[in-house]
Amino acid sequence: MADTAHQDPAPAPAWRPIAHAETLKDGKTVILARFHPDLADRMGAQDEDRRRHLDRWSGLQVLLRHPGLADDGFDIGWNIAAPVGVGGFSDDYIAGWMYPPAPDQDAIGQAQLEGFIAGLLKAAKQVGFYGESHAGARAEVLEIARERLAAGVNGSCASELIELIAAVRSGKPLPR
Repeated sequence: MADTAHQDPAPAPAWRPIAHAETLKDGKTVILARFHPDLADRMGAQDEDRRRHLDRWSGLQVLLRHPGLADDGFDIGWNIAAPVGVGGFSDDYIAGWMYPPAPDQDAIGQAQLEGFIAGLLKAAKQVGFYGESHAGARAEVLEIARERLAAGVNGSCASELIELIAAVRSGKPLPR
Protein backbone atom coordinates (compact mmCIF):
# COMPACT_ATOMS: atom_id res chain seq x y z
CA MET A 1 0.00 0.00 0.00
CA ALA A 2 1.35 3.45 -0.93
CA ASP A 3 2.34 5.93 1.76
CA THR A 4 0.12 8.89 0.90
CA ALA A 5 1.22 10.98 3.90
CA HIS A 6 4.57 11.80 2.29
CA GLN A 7 3.64 12.32 -1.35
CA ASP A 8 4.76 15.49 -3.06
CA PRO A 9 2.01 18.02 -3.67
CA ALA A 10 0.59 18.26 -7.18
CA PRO A 11 2.84 20.29 -9.46
CA ALA A 12 1.85 23.88 -10.06
CA PRO A 13 0.25 24.46 -13.46
CA ALA A 14 2.69 25.62 -16.09
CA TRP A 15 2.46 29.07 -17.65
CA ARG A 16 1.57 28.79 -21.33
CA PRO A 17 2.87 31.05 -24.09
CA ILE A 18 0.36 33.77 -24.96
CA ALA A 19 0.45 32.61 -28.60
CA HIS A 20 -1.53 29.58 -27.40
CA ALA A 21 -4.41 31.85 -26.31
CA GLU A 22 -5.56 33.00 -29.77
CA THR A 23 -8.78 30.97 -29.59
CA LEU A 24 -9.60 32.55 -26.22
CA LYS A 25 -10.03 36.03 -27.70
CA ASP A 26 -13.78 35.57 -27.58
CA GLY A 27 -15.01 38.19 -25.09
CA LYS A 28 -15.95 35.52 -22.54
CA THR A 29 -12.98 33.41 -21.48
CA VAL A 30 -11.00 34.69 -18.50
CA ILE A 31 -7.31 33.85 -18.16
CA LEU A 32 -4.78 34.40 -15.40
CA ALA A 33 -1.95 36.28 -17.08
CA ARG A 34 1.53 37.11 -15.83
CA PHE A 35 3.09 40.28 -17.22
CA HIS A 36 6.78 40.29 -18.06
CA PRO A 37 8.89 41.32 -15.05
CA ASP A 38 10.94 43.70 -17.23
CA LEU A 39 8.01 45.25 -19.05
CA ALA A 40 9.44 48.77 -19.46
CA ASP A 41 12.68 47.47 -20.97
CA ARG A 42 10.87 44.90 -23.11
CA MET A 43 8.54 47.57 -24.52
CA GLY A 44 11.44 49.95 -25.17
CA ALA A 45 10.09 52.72 -22.95
CA GLN A 46 12.41 55.73 -23.18
CA ASP A 47 10.15 58.36 -21.67
CA GLU A 48 10.24 58.45 -17.83
CA ASP A 49 6.44 58.66 -17.51
CA ARG A 50 6.00 55.66 -19.80
CA ARG A 51 8.63 53.69 -17.84
CA ARG A 52 6.91 54.53 -14.55
CA HIS A 53 3.56 53.42 -15.99
CA LEU A 54 4.93 50.11 -17.30
CA ASP A 55 6.90 49.43 -14.11
CA ARG A 56 3.60 49.39 -12.19
CA TRP A 57 2.46 46.44 -14.32
CA SER A 58 5.78 44.58 -14.44
CA GLY A 59 5.53 41.05 -13.05
CA LEU A 60 1.88 41.36 -11.98
CA GLN A 61 -0.54 38.45 -12.29
CA VAL A 62 -4.02 39.58 -13.31
CA LEU A 63 -7.26 38.13 -14.61
CA LEU A 64 -7.76 39.23 -18.20
CA ARG A 65 -10.43 38.86 -20.88
CA HIS A 66 -10.04 39.66 -24.58
CA PRO A 67 -13.06 41.32 -26.24
CA GLY A 68 -12.19 39.84 -29.63
CA LEU A 69 -10.80 41.39 -32.75
CA ALA A 70 -12.40 44.49 -34.26
CA ASP A 71 -14.39 44.10 -37.49
CA ASP A 72 -11.36 45.26 -39.46
CA GLY A 73 -9.12 42.64 -37.75
CA PHE A 74 -7.45 45.11 -35.36
CA ASP A 75 -6.40 43.44 -32.10
CA ILE A 76 -7.82 45.65 -29.35
CA GLY A 77 -5.80 43.92 -26.64
CA TRP A 78 -6.54 42.20 -23.34
CA ASN A 79 -8.62 43.93 -20.64
CA ILE A 80 -8.83 43.45 -16.90
CA ALA A 81 -11.68 40.95 -16.35
CA ALA A 82 -13.72 43.40 -14.28
CA PRO A 83 -15.71 46.55 -15.08
CA VAL A 84 -12.79 48.88 -14.34
CA GLY A 85 -12.06 50.30 -17.79
CA VAL A 86 -8.41 49.19 -17.81
CA GLY A 87 -7.02 47.33 -20.76
CA GLY A 88 -5.51 47.42 -24.19
CA PHE A 89 -2.66 45.12 -23.14
CA SER A 90 -1.08 43.59 -26.22
CA ASP A 91 0.14 40.02 -26.28
CA ASP A 92 3.67 41.47 -25.96
CA TYR A 93 2.97 42.43 -22.33
CA ILE A 94 2.20 38.87 -21.29
CA ALA A 95 4.95 36.46 -20.24
CA GLY A 96 2.51 33.56 -19.81
CA TRP A 97 -1.03 32.56 -19.01
CA MET A 98 -3.11 29.76 -17.52
CA TYR A 99 -6.73 29.13 -16.72
CA PRO A 100 -7.57 30.57 -13.30
CA PRO A 101 -7.35 27.96 -10.55
CA ALA A 102 -10.62 26.65 -9.14
CA PRO A 103 -11.68 28.56 -6.05
CA ASP A 104 -11.31 26.98 -2.61
CA GLN A 105 -14.85 25.83 -1.76
CA ASP A 106 -14.23 26.17 1.99
CA ALA A 107 -13.15 29.79 1.47
CA ILE A 108 -16.23 30.45 -0.67
CA GLY A 109 -18.50 28.99 2.03
CA GLN A 110 -16.82 31.15 4.65
CA ALA A 111 -17.13 34.24 2.43
CA GLN A 112 -20.84 33.51 1.89
CA LEU A 113 -21.34 33.11 5.63
CA GLU A 114 -19.49 36.34 6.35
CA GLY A 115 -21.56 38.13 3.68
CA PHE A 116 -24.75 36.70 5.12
CA ILE A 117 -23.78 37.76 8.63
CA ALA A 118 -22.81 41.24 7.41
CA GLY A 119 -26.22 41.54 5.75
CA LEU A 120 -27.88 40.25 8.88
CA LEU A 121 -26.14 42.80 11.07
CA LYS A 122 -26.96 45.62 8.63
CA ALA A 123 -30.61 44.61 8.63
CA ALA A 124 -30.50 44.31 12.43
CA LYS A 125 -29.39 47.91 12.70
CA GLN A 126 -32.21 48.99 10.38
CA VAL A 127 -34.88 47.51 12.64
CA GLY A 128 -33.23 48.40 15.96
CA PHE A 129 -32.26 44.85 16.93
CA TYR A 130 -28.86 45.62 18.36
CA GLY A 131 -29.10 46.03 22.12
CA GLU A 132 -27.47 43.77 24.70
CA SER A 133 -30.88 42.33 25.61
CA HIS A 134 -30.99 40.73 22.16
CA ALA A 135 -27.58 39.02 22.36
CA GLY A 136 -29.04 35.52 22.75
CA ALA A 137 -31.50 36.06 19.91
CA ARG A 138 -28.71 37.36 17.66
CA ALA A 139 -26.70 34.21 18.39
CA GLU A 140 -29.71 32.07 17.47
CA VAL A 141 -30.25 33.99 14.22
CA LEU A 142 -26.56 33.56 13.35
CA GLU A 143 -26.85 29.83 14.03
CA ILE A 144 -29.82 29.67 11.64
CA ALA A 145 -27.71 31.53 9.06
CA ARG A 146 -24.95 28.93 9.42
CA GLU A 147 -27.44 26.07 9.07
CA ARG A 148 -28.96 27.59 5.93
CA LEU A 149 -25.60 28.12 4.31
CA ALA A 150 -24.52 24.59 5.21
CA ALA A 151 -27.71 23.32 3.57
CA GLY A 152 -27.00 25.43 0.48
CA VAL A 153 -29.92 27.78 1.06
CA ASN A 154 -29.24 31.34 0.00
CA GLY A 155 -30.73 33.49 2.73
CA SER A 156 -28.84 36.69 2.09
CA CYS A 157 -31.89 38.67 0.99
CA ALA A 158 -32.50 41.62 3.29
CA SER A 159 -36.25 41.03 3.56
CA GLU A 160 -35.65 37.51 4.92
CA LEU A 161 -33.15 38.88 7.42
CA ILE A 162 -35.59 41.52 8.57
CA GLU A 163 -38.28 38.84 8.89
CA LEU A 164 -35.96 36.78 11.12
CA ILE A 165 -35.14 39.79 13.25
CA ALA A 166 -38.81 40.77 13.53
CA ALA A 167 -39.61 37.24 14.70
CA VAL A 168 -36.92 37.47 17.36
CA ARG A 169 -38.13 40.87 18.53
CA SER A 170 -41.75 39.71 18.78
CA GLY A 171 -40.84 36.52 20.61
CA LYS A 172 -42.21 34.28 17.83
CA PRO A 173 -40.44 31.01 17.03
CA LEU A 174 -37.78 31.48 14.37
CA PRO A 175 -38.42 29.88 10.97
CA ARG A 176 -35.90 27.20 10.11
